[in-house]
Amino acid sequence: LAKQQNTIMVHGGAGMPDRALVQAYNSELADCYTVVCWDQRGSGFSTMRGRLTIDLMLSDLAAVVDCLRDKYHQERIVIAGHSWGAYLALRYVAAHQDRVRYYIGTGQHISPFQGEIDRYRFVRAEAQKRNKIALFGCWILLARPTVIPTRTWTPPRKPTSR
Repeated sequence: LAKQQNTIMVHGGAGMPDRALVQAYNSELADCYTVVCWDQRGSGFSTMRGRLTIDLMLSDLAAVVDCLRDKYHQERIVIAGHSWGAYLALRYVAAHQDRVRYYIGTGQHISPFQGEIDRYRFVRAEAQKRNKIALFGCWILLARPTVIPTRTWTPPRKPTSR
């Protein structure tokens, strides 16, 4: 098969490149795609100077996408984002739909804080079930969410016209 399409992998973190995971678990993608594992600033083989902002990271992602589009003469590419990378990739896709063939998201955070609460409750329940509550007691000092919301967020209502 000729490699017809480029795929850029946008890792989680921030600061957590997943090149080794892509190679270990997704190497078959390379049979059909040119796979690019982009190291965000300060991650993997990339360095960082100055203040890191989301706008800067989105600008970096745009530069990498444009470089791939130019180098391989492709109008649109595939973007795969994991965790934090899914957030960046979705922001990019929303602004540049004309440059993306399709988007793949894994480990996307809908509510990161709720995820922390759910993980905390799971570990606590497992510790109780396995009678390891003393170990959980040590972990609780480090990992307990600082605030547990008492109610869920509801979107504001649309204004009614009179």
